[in-house]
Amino acid sequence: MGSNVGRVSEKCEKVIDIGIVLDSSSSVGNNWPTLKAFVKDYIKSLNVGQSAIHVGLVRFSSTAKVEFYLSAHYTQDELSQAIDNIQFDGQSSNLAIGIQMLRQEIFKAVDGDRGNVINVGVIIADGNPDNPSEAVRQANLAKAAGITLVAVGVTTEISTSLLEQIASDSSKVLRAETFGALGSIVEPLVNKSCVSQKNFYCRYYAEFGVICFCRCQ
Repeated sequence: MGSNVGRVSEKCEKVIDIGIVLDSSSSVGNNWPTLKAFVKDYIKSLNVGQSAIHVGLVRFSSTAKVEFYLSAHYTQDELSQAIDNIQFDGQSSNLAIGIQMLRQEIFKAVDGDRGNVINVGVIIADGNPDNPSEAVRQANLAKAAGITLVAVGVTTEISTSLLEQIASDSSKVLRAETFGALGSIVEPLVNKSCVSQKNFYCRYYAEFGVICFCRCQ
């Protein structure tokens, strides 16, 4: 079931690639269906399509798994079904490996990353991770690779300071005090992740490091 307060008046119409990093650790517990409903409501507010917004998703707990790549689904129905199929893990909270997989696996050309559009990572976590410093390090690597990061904290168990260190800047941080309040931040999340094209973009290459390119006319 979707949340009953997570509707927005306008969709994001930008052409962007969005990778979601979703917390599936033990602290989520019985709130797992609510968390997935929030993700579905968020995606319903995006103009998804083959020539529009592409969405990929990583689920993390003690380990991480790519649930679907950017090139896997181009319709709302397909994405909704894919999210319904994600299983709860319920182990520890290794946020760092989730962010690492976002950078190395989701935003990869062979799996659908488009080199000429903005990459946005939406990090959703409900508590402080096992290794906060490594999570911040991985976030910094993602940002250095040109990925705009939006950090969503659910409950008061995750610190604002950590969210601000993970996000691209403090304006890209959102909080929901409870799982029941997630519906109220769908529209702010759409606004914060619906970013405009810049006149340059960066990519991380294992053999070269980060290389930035100009979108010159």
